[in-house]
Amino acid sequence: MKIALIGNMNNNNFSIMRYLRDLGEDAHLFLWANDGVGTLAHFNPEFDCQNINKWRPYIHQTKLVNGYNSLLPNPRKLKLAPSIKYIKELFSEFNFFIGSGLSPAILQRANIKLDIFSPYGSGIEFVGLGINRTMLRDPFSIRKVVFKFVRERQIIAIKKARYCLNSEIGITAETFKEINCEFLPIQSPIVYNRENIIDYTPSLNLSDFINAREVNDLVVFSHASHMWIKKDNYSQFEWSRASKHNDWLVIGFSQFIKTNRFKKAKLVLIDYGNDAHHTRKLCVDLGIDKHVLWLSKLPRKDIMFVLSKCDLGVGEFAVSPGSIWGGTGWEVLASGKPLLQTFNFTTNQFQSIFGHEPPAILDVKCSEDVTNYLLDWCDNKSKYTEIGENGKKWFNNYNGIGLAQKWLDLLKLPKGTL
Repeated sequence: MKIALIGNMNNNNFSIMRYLRDLGEDAHLFLWANDGVGTLAHFNPEFDCQNINKWRPYIHQTKLVNGYNSLLPNPRKLKLAPSIKYIKELFSEFNFFIGSGLSPAILQRANIKLDIFSPYGSGIEFVGLGINRTMLRDPFSIRKVVFKFVRERQIIAIKKARYCLNSEIGITAETFKEINCEFLPIQSPIVYNRENIIDYTPSLNLSDFINAREVNDLVVFSHASHMWIKKDNYSQFEWSRASKHNDWLVIGFSQFIKTNRFKKAKLVLIDYGNDAHHTRKLCVDLGIDKHVLWLSKLPRKDIMFVLSKCDLGVGEFAVSPGSIWGGTGWEVLASGKPLLQTFNFTTNQFQSIFGHEPPAILDVKCSEDVTNYLLDWCDNKSKYTEIGENGKKWFNNYNGIGLAQKWLDLLKLPKGTL
């Protein structure tokens, strides 16, 4: 099988490509022209692995852009989008296609259908993300006309994909229903954990973290972007499901510090997201700034190193029924550390939807939950070590290499079957 993976948001498809190659398939990654640039610069393949030279022969840069210009009418003088001929030649050797972003609509220009479409955004990119829905509510404007044009073509192409896979049973599932498109409730193997972290030499900018680890008894790491101050372009309902409630972590950690159970404790945060400065101010206002270490945005290989050295990892605290955790949660589970994360299912719901039990997650619904878990960790360290180890076993079985095999099995089904 020659498998093309199109686009690399969050390094998702780079992870899937490596798993598929580990399973013996000839999988290749095709990068958008705007992959890994600007605010996405930390999502380059070389930042997600220890030996990029091993994988470089299977990574290809393209002229295709994951953006609106790729579908706009293309007068010769403007040359907004690569030609249909270019798209056909680019993928002429491949017979299976996996994509996210605008790949369904872009490949459809060359009459290429995806075998697997797996959206990376809650609400489906270019269809129903929060920003997309606010654009639909805008008064008449060129921007709105362009978005509606692209959205219509994206929907048509998504519905032609052989399989749509989605594990976000909240906003994304609602969007699939809205566009009358069925999906399989299957997750994405977006974190590759088959490298030996023991052999990894961390970046020099982690020296402060290494020092903090040596002198603190408890280290809690949160690498989620900061998004918890309400934005005007969100309705109250939309914001209730979008906020990551980073303040719960800081407040809960603050209450833990005030119990004086552990004076040598450090909360490690990433300076990432529109509300990072608000979180900094909250730390100062609560008087815990000396217990907080701020790191700059990190490549995933450094994130996995930090997780390997911390005691507890943190995902996101978005309260959105049916929404599964994102990349931060997967990274914590893949690293074998206990995960603090809002769990938006009951155990029975999760089992019914995905066909297997959920991992052991430290469910957070308020700041007090954070405090209580930290206090319990002080008295039951071996319990939390076991939770982390079991989480990694679960990850390898139901995500990671085990899930990649499930994707491969789908591709191998005769076309026209489930």
